[in-house]
Order: sequence, then structure tokens, then C-alpha cells
Amino acid sequence: MVQYGIAGRSRRITLGPVAVLAPPQARAEAKKLLAAVHLGRDPAAERRNAPQQKLEQRIAQKAQSFLSRGFEPACYLYRHYHPSGDLLYVGISLEPLRRQQQHTKEAHWRNMITRILIEPFETREEALAAEEFAIRSEFPKFNTTHNSQRHPIQELARRGEEIAGTAVSVVRD
Repeated sequence: MVQYGIAGRSRRITLGPVAVLAPPQARAEAKKLLAAVHLGRDPAAERRNAPQQKLEQRIAQKAQSFLSRGFEPACYLYRHYHPSGDLLYVGISLEPLRRQQQHTKEAHWRNMITRILIEPFETREEALAAEEFAIRSEFPKFNTTHNSQRHPIQELARRGEEIAGTAVSVVRD
């Protein structure tokens, strides 16, 4: 584990399992991470944001594919994000810009939106399936369809039951 300070905050990042990473390798990796911190980077935040960056790269490649083929998407999936990076809402639309206008007029959480990510799809059915998967796996704060009464902790407990075949309970306050 490497502990460092950035922007007045203490951060920790785990290098890897002891069984896999020998001490000389761990020291070399720690030096690389501390060099990155010295240059103003935050390795822990970068690691935490890696899945989001992969999603954005995948969507950019997909959009580029539509453009290069001269193909108009049939439907779009959009994600609304909070300034903290938290996912607020996932939806689909045939006309995403018009749908965004509706959200800015009607959604009580509209002032929280600072970033919108729009993903093209060849068919509405693909977009519907992607929407359901995104809601079930990314836990947007304001979606209720496919996500009512679900919470990441409960989802982990449910998955644990399925995998281990054991009963896991989550206690709510």
C-alpha cells in the first residue's frame, strides 16, 4: 500500500496482493506512483475513474463507427451526471436533444446535471436492453424502473446469495 497526500488530503492506494507482488516489485511500483503524485496526478482517483473512462472511450468509438459508415442511429441511451461524477439518471430516446429539454423543464434534479453522455444504437431494442443493464448495474440515483428498492449493498448481498448459496441479509435503519 502507498499513502500520499494531494490537495491537502491523505490518500491510499493498494499495489496488489502480497502473494503476487514481491517486495522489490512493490517498491518499484510505489516509486512510479509517487512520481506521478509529484507531477500532480492522483493515482487513486485515476484508478477509481478508469471504468468511466473505458465507458466514454467505448461510446466515442461507437459514435465514430456510425459517422464513418454514414449510418443514422435509430435510438440513443443517455446518462446524466452530477458534478461529483455520480450517475443521476439513465434513459433512452429517439430524439435525445428534445428529451434533454424535457428533463430541464420537468425533472426536480435538473440543476444537478453537469454532464450528459449520449450513446447511439442501431435499434430501439438494443437501446432498451442497454438501458435496463445500465440501470441495474450502475445504480442511477433517480431511476425507479428496473431499480426500485434496489441499492448497491443489497445487490451485492443478492449476488453473494446466488454465488455462495448462502443467506445474506441487509439491515436497514
